[in-house]
Amino acid sequence: MNAPGVGPATVSNRLTGRSRSRRWSLGSRLTAWYTASSFLVVLAGMGLIYGALAHNLDREDAEALATAIADVRLAVAGLGPVGGLREEVLFQAPISEPRTYLRVLDADGQVRIATPGMSRLLPLAEFARIPVLDAVGRGTKIAVIPRKLARTAGARRNFLVAAVRMQSLGRGAIIEAALDRSPENKLLGEFRGLMLWVLLLALGSCGGLGYLIARIEIRPLEDIARTATRIGSSNLSERIEAKPLAAELADLAGSLNSMLDRLEAAFERQDRFSADIAHELRTPLNNLRGEIEVTLSRPRFAETYREVLGSSLEEYDRLSQIIDSLLFLARSEDPTGQIDRVELELRDELEAIREYYEAAANEAGVSLEVAVYEPISVPGDRTLLQRAIGNLVSNAIRYTPPGGRVVMSAEVIDGCGEIRVADTGEGIPPEHLPHIFERFYRVAASRTTALGGSGLGLALVGTIASLHGGTVSATSFPGSGTTIALRLPLS
Repeated sequence: MNAPGVGPATVSNRLTGRSRSRRWSLGSRLTAWYTASSFLVVLAGMGLIYGALAHNLDREDAEALATAIADVRLAVAGLGPVGGLREEVLFQAPISEPRTYLRVLDADGQVRIATPGMSRLLPLAEFARIPVLDAVGRGTKIAVIPRKLARTAGARRNFLVAAVRMQSLGRGAIIEAALDRSPENKLLGEFRGLMLWVLLLALGSCGGLGYLIARIEIRPLEDIARTATRIGSSNLSERIEAKPLAAELADLAGSLNSMLDRLEAAFERQDRFSADIAHELRTPLNNLRGEIEVTLSRPRFAETYREVLGSSLEEYDRLSQIIDSLLFLARSEDPTGQIDRVELELRDELEAIREYYEAAANEAGVSLEVAVYEPISVPGDRTLLQRAIGNLVSNAIRYTPPGGRVVMSAEVIDGCGEIRVADTGEGIPPEHLPHIFERFYRVAASRTTALGGSGLGLALVGTIASLHGGTVSATSFPGSGTTIALRLPLS
């Protein structure tokens, strides 16, 4: 049981409000996507630059170390293990804190010559796990091992190291070499710090630009939303300006304007329809009330009462016909409505309608004929089609003077069965033809009312044609008659 004032609708509204409050706006989403995508591009670019820089530094250090080893190999091979080797080793490390360290071991593993300070930084035990190469040069993979020194107060110092075996004076020798990479590490560290500041700046810039771009692009949508909010039943003529909008938004504005055109036309039809209904119902009701008031104003003979009751019955019949027609038109607008289709032979159907209206035609002095010269079969609802064709025949008889003709014909045109009802009456002026299938539309209201019409007959014909997937059209020439064609698909 729900609490007072809290029903399913209230709960639904609260849930909807919560879900909306948790949703991101389109501007926020655009800003987030733009910021993320732009920042990822900057991050990827900086990462590629950093990787290229580190790779080039590694390659240059490896080439420098390989060159130093090659020079020492030449010195060992040309001058012997002692000779001018000292000068070559000292030449590779001419300063007090060298970057390149070299050490030459003889076949017994004894140090023959070494760069000053190398034994302290890189003792022999450090090279015990380094594989000894038979040669080194460009493209040779040289191992990098980190080395922490006590005198650097915990700072890590990296060396590029290699060990190469060679033959000198018939005996084997090993050259151990190391390259201090502290300058490169310092450069990469500074570059990483610069990258961090650049990325932080890029993140802020991308976010700001993304927000600005999102606001600029969202503003037209907000204008459309404000315009749509202002539009109501009292100002359906207002439209969304599409010229300054982007192509996609212009299409959206065009679609909304088209929808508003249809809504405005529907509201106008609804207003006119309501006014016509009030007018159509008011006329017979006023007639009934007037006749009854006049009759009751003083005593009458029984014959007078019978005449009033007969006249009232005619008005009741008219009201009943109007109400039945309105109900049919309302039900026909239901998209889920179905009709019972059967195969109908048009010649037989037209002959049946001729027999039904023959008495009315003879009374009006009008000739009613059927002209069908080939078998034509269409799927349709017999009752509805007879009602539509009957309305056309009834109108034709009503507006054809005595001595005239009404001809019902049918033939196949463009894969459809076309039923035509032609008369030799007074015709319809051209300015009225586009509107004759509208509800309650009359070419001459006073004449139509006098003849008992309600203005719904042709509207019913158009509705029945639409239900069958067909069309209805009219051609007329004032003074020479009217032809109304009902075209239905053959399958």
